[in-house]
Amino acid sequence: MNGASLWYLLFLCLGLALGWRDWRERKVSNKVLLAALLAQSAWLATWAMRQAAAPTGAADFAQAGLGFALGMLAYPLWRMGKMGAGDVKALAVLGFLLGPLGLAATWLLGTLLALAHALSAVLRGAHRAPGRRVHPYVAHLVCGALLWLWFSATGRA
Repeated sequence: MNGASLWYLLFLCLGLALGWRDWRERKVSNKVLLAALLAQSAWLATWAMRQAAAPTGAADFAQAGLGFALGMLAYPLWRMGKMGAGDVKALAVLGFLLGPLGLAATWLLGTLLALAHALSAVLRGAHRAPGRRVHPYVAHLVCGALLWLWFSATGRA
């Protein structure tokens, strides 16, 4: 297994862990987010020692940092009560993993998936069900990230 395949596999495992918990419990695991940050830092450090750009995700620490900062632009939405704190943290970590372009694509695709989910809930009348007011945005973001990675890996991005 080459390094890029290992990165994709690790991203898939971490993404599924985040998305599944968000979908089932409406919670985002700080431990999984920290593991993702540490794994990506090790990945980027390995490529930096080779004096080469990483072949997947953010190419270097500058792109990772910019992606993280762009993800944190959602912080005011949390302060206004429009987004959960876990969603903001996950966006920042996804930015660190994918870089600014990957984060933008993930944000767009994830938001479109969340919109489709919300519209289907409204059409089914499920939005009126007691106890289920929050949609699992991180799960949609993870799906958006996986779509982006698939598009970019197959040359369709």
